[in-house]
Amino acid sequence: MLNLSDLPPGWTSKPRTRDTSHTVAKQLSACFHVRGPKLIANAANADSPDFSSPEHQVVTNTVGVARSARVIAKVLDVISGPGAPKCVAAAFGTAISEGLKSSSADTLPAGTKIGTVSVSPESFAALGDRTVAFQASIPVSIKGSSGTVYVDIIIVQQGRAGLILTAEDTLTPFPVDVSASLLRKVLARLPHSPAAQ
Repeated sequence: MLNLSDLPPGWTSKPRTRDTSHTVAKQLSACFHVRGPKLIANAANADSPDFSSPEHQVVTNTVGVARSARVIAKVLDVISGPGAPKCVAAAFGTAISEGLKSSSADTLPAGTKIGTVSVSPESFAALGDRTVAFQASIPVSIKGSSGTVYVDIIIVQQGRAGLILTAEDTLTPFPVDVSASLLRKVLARLPHSPAAQ
């Protein structure tokens, strides 16, 4: 699991606040035609806090452990398919909608408008046994000013463990070298077993 000490100086942490994971997982499972409410059935999951930088970047991490490496591999087969970006974009749209509903009035400025989410596969360093990455771009306008929020979603398999790192930045994408460094730190703490098991 990612720790605050893994982040550069100046970052802070707080308990996970925007937990729409159950709704999103159910939507992804339905879109990918996976049985049950979770992409990884019977996996034990642990979530990191929300980590924030002075520049308002946000990073979160989830680690799931399945009964076998083959279970994780099958999930990565599904989410790396040609229909994956559309499924991920729809799930992000749901997460954003739920986040807006639960946000207090002082969290988002009045008049904030969120545009249509687009998602595309992202080229990323090969980590662990296998890596799949996406980048979501979310147009945002506030009182006549507009910009884009970028969210990278990187999924890494190591043995029967699956790691998800989400890295959010505004105007420009989150630095991929920082994401890779953080994932390597988490991977170093996990036991490794062959992916084919």
